[in-house]
Amino acid sequence: MTRSSQLKKKHEERFWTFFDAAPIGMTIVDRDNSVLEANEAMQEFLGYSEDELKAMSFADLTDARTFKAFQRKFHELVEGKVRSFEMQTRYFHKDGHVVWGNPVRMAIVDTDAQFSHVVVMVVDITERKKLEDQLLRFEKLRAVGQLAGGVAHDFNSVLTIIRSYCELSRQELAPDDAVQAHLEKIEVAVNRGASITAQLANFSKHGLGQIKATNLNDAVSEVEGLLRGVLRSDIELKVRLGRDVPTVQAEETQLTQVIMNLLLNAQDAMPAGGKLSIKTDALHCEGPAGDAPSDLMPGIYAVLTVRDNGHGMDEKTVSRIFEPFFTTKGSKGTGLGLSTIYGLVQQGEGYVEVDSKPEQGTTFRLYLSVTDTPTEPPERSSTA
Repeated sequence: MTRSSQLKKKHEERFWTFFDAAPIGMTIVDRDNSVLEANEAMQEFLGYSEDELKAMSFADLTDARTFKAFQRKFHELVEGKVRSFEMQTRYFHKDGHVVWGNPVRMAIVDTDAQFSHVVVMVVDITERKKLEDQLLRFEKLRAVGQLAGGVAHDFNSVLTIIRSYCELSRQELAPDDAVQAHLEKIEVAVNRGASITAQLANFSKHGLGQIKATNLNDAVSEVEGLLRGVLRSDIELKVRLGRDVPTVQAEETQLTQVIMNLLLNAQDAMPAGGKLSIKTDALHCEGPAGDAPSDLMPGIYAVLTVRDNGHGMDEKTVSRIFEPFFTTKGSKGTGLGLSTIYGLVQQGEGYVEVDSKPEQGTTFRLYLSVTDTPTEPPERSSTA
């Protein structure tokens, strides 16, 4: 055996060792996209054995729309027009549920520069997709809540006018006047409308739950777990949970959304990567002294601080960030995230403070009012 043959055999052995042990799904397919080989990670990802995959076509594993888009790109790959392509794909698992992958397909050529086969490498992004969908639902719920609150307020104003004139009319009429019965029916309809607006107002304020004693450290830990796989790799996240942080008076789901918004906004402010920190503390404010804001009411607070070293904001932008529908993200943002933060803090009789300057990063401090229920979680630090 020649030296070149020995090297080739050695490289092939290394490749198959890597192929079999790779933690991501890998397959080798021919120009017809028929599976020639599939590693264990791919079999586990889709739920099919290697023999089953060899007997199937890609059309059996995904929806028609995805398959149509895939065919066009795969044809370009086989013809040598592109060396590789990446396409987020929705797969059907053997047991019927949907899994998401982000496959990269790369064409391999032989020694004569002719097409040989395609290596497919698939990263499982199912959990990430679930989180993205969850975040999208949260955003939609915030938008609906904002709309519901506005509709409730305006409609309630109209009902108030109708009720007032109805009461005046009944006072000016004799008790036995036939019109009294008509006015009574109007009042019933007004009360029904008021009940509906109250439900809308309740939804806009509380969304998915009710205000109750909520552990701030637990909320931060929950969001940290959700976002660890979503934050970009160039974002360094540090979390510090303080000791003896008291429970806060807040709606648990809304508090989680607020923390999520702050962290994702911070990531957006660092397109080239950067440092992001979140910490919790307890504060006993006795008056306008120390590090607390001068207009913070005396009392005990749980403080949530989120800091980034992104591009920051000027004073004009800071003055408007809590306005509903105001956004610096153009079509990519709804302008509801920070208004939700402000609403949560105001709802719990707290305070929000923003410190930001262009190219010097941004710091948000949320001072949340506390309940009488104590909580003593251990101090912990973690770094992504």
